[in-house]
Amino acid sequence: MKRLYCRITLLFLTVNLYNALAQECAQAIRLARAIYDQGRLQEVETYLKPCFTGNSATDQKTLLVEAYKLLCLSHIYLEEPEKADEDMLNIKRTDPYYRPNEGVDPAEYVALYKTFRENPVFRYGARIGINASRPNIRSLNTAVQLDEGSSVKQGLAFYFGLSADIPLKSRLTLHNNILFNPYRFNITENVRVYDPLTDQERRNQFRGTENQTWLTIGSQAEYALFPTASNFSQKLSPYVAGGGSLGYLLNADMTAERLREGQSAVPEANIDIYRTRMNVGLTAAAGIKPKVGTGKLVIEIRFTYGITPVNTQDKAYKNERLLMDYYYADPIFTMNSLSFSVAYMQDKFAPKKLTRSTK
Repeated sequence: MKRLYCRITLLFLTVNLYNALAQECAQAIRLARAIYDQGRLQEVETYLKPCFTGNSATDQKTLLVEAYKLLCLSHIYLEEPEKADEDMLNIKRTDPYYRPNEGVDPAEYVALYKTFRENPVFRYGARIGINASRPNIRSLNTAVQLDEGSSVKQGLAFYFGLSADIPLKSRLTLHNNILFNPYRFNITENVRVYDPLTDQERRNQFRGTENQTWLTIGSQAEYALFPTASNFSQKLSPYVAGGGSLGYLLNADMTAERLREGQSAVPEANIDIYRTRMNVGLTAAAGIKPKVGTGKLVIEIRFTYGITPVNTQDKAYKNERLLMDYYYADPIFTMNSLSFSVAYMQDKFAPKKLTRSTK
């Protein structure tokens, strides 16, 4: 109990100390601003020392940015460009998301800000989502004559992975991801068969659920719909994107069942199936990237169009168990999917003054 009391007391004293230091810095800024307005620019740095020095340094971004800004303006008008550069660098290190107000701040100050790198050098984070996928059949192969009502329906699966962004010039960003990406879809094949013993037609039905698990590497170019400086962009940062993906198959199987009218069903079984190891697709996406904390919350809808078939004609009738027990033969198909995902991307900044060749 005594230890808990000591910890609470220490926390209380620490909070009071931080508040006192912040108040000391705020008072220093008020005095320095008054000195600045009087044109005594050489004295501004002296008055601002409580915001920067050792025991008196504040950890509040807003106050530090205001102090560095006042110092930067003083050095600009004192024609000390190296010191002004260092002040601007300190502003961006303190708050990488700081932007000057071009309608209020002096033109010289805004111009200096624009000589420094504004965007993060990259972002990294994790993504989780859900996809609805279905095959795009290129060639239909059957072991029996199909009846009306046969269908292929999309299935849902959760996926997850890692993402990284590299901001490029202007509004472009190169987005990369590596995903553990399952696909699932359902197959129903209705068949009418003739029973010579009873001289009657009977209705059989094949039901199958195919599961594919891919490790997918993708890249796409993202284009921001609005300039960075716009209010709408700063709040939501909407974008569109396009690119490609390369998938490596980890596993593929099918849960199969055959129902037979007037007879017992062929029991449900899980059967490994052949699928090509590599798969190529095209992607198109749209989303938003609102700022949350020190990063971006990315909410995205993405469509993936399969380019290469996931199986081959010479393997369509090779699975004897599916063919003999369930009367199922593989169609040749590619995979399409529509996905919704949420990711959190942490910004990584490296503030620096840009040379003319890198602007």
